[in-house]
Formats: sequence, structure tokens, C-alpha cells
Amino acid sequence: MSSARHLTTGVGTSSGVSENKLQDDNFSIPYSIVVGRGKIKLGKGVAMAAEGKFLFLQLVEEKGPCPDEMCQLEAKITARILQGVNDPSLYETIKAEKFTLVVSKAVWSAIDKGRQDISIRKGRLGGLIVRGFSLTQ
Repeated sequence: MSSARHLTTGVGTSSGVSENKLQDDNFSIPYSIVVGRGKIKLGKGVAMAAEGKFLFLQLVEEKGPCPDEMCQLEAKITARILQGVNDPSLYETIKAEKFTLVVSKAVWSAIDKGRQDISIRKGRLGGLIVRGFSLTQ
């Protein structure tokens, strides 16, 4: 079920669409990428930092805030910019104009099932901040 999709041609089983639009508020969103029935919105700084590289979204599980061993694991999404991907067949890939979006299958499924609108922006210290994701199984 892993396939590469091209945003401008729509080639692939589920086509992605790129919308180049700017908003007037503090968080300008130059890219909006369709992921299944959901959407990922990228801030201007993220799109510029990922130019010519891979924007990688992956699900990680972190231990909750309680001090004992009874605490449940919390599922969170991480976003990283990488030079390459080891095994692209394990991920869903979408080729944008200036970068490639690589999404783990668990994240893709959660975005698709929940019809989620996720936003990714650069933080003050240069790290990527992901908002709007919840694990839907």
C-alpha cells in the first residue's frame, strides 16, 4: 500500500493537492498537503528548511507524567527533517514541489481516519512543533 504520490500530477492511488496560500496572521501557511482525508499544513519556515530534503513524520510512544510503572504510554507525533530515508517502502511518501513528505503508516492511518488537520511550524529554537494530532485507531 506504500506508494509515492506527486502533488501536481496527482499520480498515485490517492492524490495529494498543494495549495499555495498565505494567511495574514502570525502563522503563515504556504503549503497545505492532503493526507488521505486529512490535511497537513506547513509553516513558511518548515517548508524553507525542508527544501531539497525529506520531512519525516513518525509516531513515538512516551511514558506519561506519573512516577510509578502503572502509567500508560502516550502516543505523540514527531517531525524531523532528514537528508534521506532508509527504506521508503515502510512509509507513505508525497512529493511536493520543493521537498518530500514521508509519513509513517500509523500516522497516515490516524490522520486519514480522524480527518485531522495537523499544523507543523518551527519553534523559537528551531525545532519542529506539531499541533492538532490525536491517535485514532
